[in-house]
Amino acid sequence: MSIIRFRMKSKIYAGLIGGLIVAILASTGYIFLINHQANQLKEVKQQYEVQLNQSQQLLARQQAVSSKIVVTTAELKAGDQIQKQNISVAFVSKQGAPANAVTDPSQLIGKIVKINIGKATPLTSSMVYAEEATPRDLRSKEYTVVQLPTKLQQGDFVDVRIGFPNGNDYIVLSKKKVEDLAGTTVWYNINESEILAMSSAIVDAYLQGARLYAISYADPYMQDKAIPNYPANRDVINLIQSDPNVLEKATLLLSKAARETLDNSLSRMSEADKVKLSSSSAANTAVTGNESQSVAPTPEAADQLNTQTSVQSESAADTNPEPVTDPAAIPTDAADKPIVSPVEPAASHSSPATTEQKTADVFEQPLVK
Repeated sequence: MSIIRFRMKSKIYAGLIGGLIVAILASTGYIFLINHQANQLKEVKQQYEVQLNQSQQLLARQQAVSSKIVVTTAELKAGDQIQKQNISVAFVSKQGAPANAVTDPSQLIGKIVKINIGKATPLTSSMVYAEEATPRDLRSKEYTVVQLPTKLQQGDFVDVRIGFPNGNDYIVLSKKKVEDLAGTTVWYNINESEILAMSSAIVDAYLQGARLYAISYADPYMQDKAIPNYPANRDVINLIQSDPNVLEKATLLLSKAARETLDNSLSRMSEADKVKLSSSSAANTAVTGNESQSVAPTPEAADQLNTQTSVQSESAADTNPEPVTDPAAIPTDAADKPIVSPVEPAASHSSPATTEQKTADVFEQPLVK
């Protein structure tokens, strides 16, 4: 029994020693592998650090000779609103970068493009403009009394002007966008003071024989807004002063002074001159109507002629009670018809003396030849 126990113990000890040796060898190999991998990672890290430093140095050198600008990512039309997806940041050489180029994309988002812009075009501050905040008294108003340009389209910008018979011409509304257009009816977005100014201009156009007309802008997104200089009627100005909806009251004193100048200029034009101008335009209209239509008696004129004919027949019957046997003496239908004389058209060209007289009447003095 003792021999068996000794052999068992020897085997157990041998197994433990073998396992310990295997564990030591495995641990040694694992430690070597870990150290090898660590060295490899360290080398890779050093390589990346070197590359990163080189990239940073290259970027610094590029930034030293380049500028950051904002460019478009797609084509934009005049009047388009810039969105976030329409722009991006790019770096170009300082020599090729515009002096007023925008560098912050947030400064362009929401602004309106003035001109057509292609893809990858650097944006400058002069290419865009910001829409003003909508005032609380802004309204959409339609007008049918304004003479519109023939080629006017929706979205165009116009100045509404008023021209007086004495030659004075004023700007009533400045750079107004045509929001909608239907025939001779046009819609503008105008504030309270502009509504009152247009009301005064319409009254002036009726009383003074003035003309309200619109003129289109050639390049609205590049041209500045004109300054309205029409002096509103004094009563209208008083209404503007008493109206709490009107925001711009600083120009009222200047408008009153300009209105006095206009009234003085209109007062120098006598009533006879105004009658001559109106009668001249009425005569031209009548001649045009006579040329386009045939001359025919109106129903009222026909009734009057029939009444006169019946009265003449009754008086003739009282004077000559005896029957008339002469066929030639019997009145016929042709004799009863009124004789209509043709209307001679007015001369298309006035004589030099008449032209000089009209010129002297309008301008109160002869023109220097």
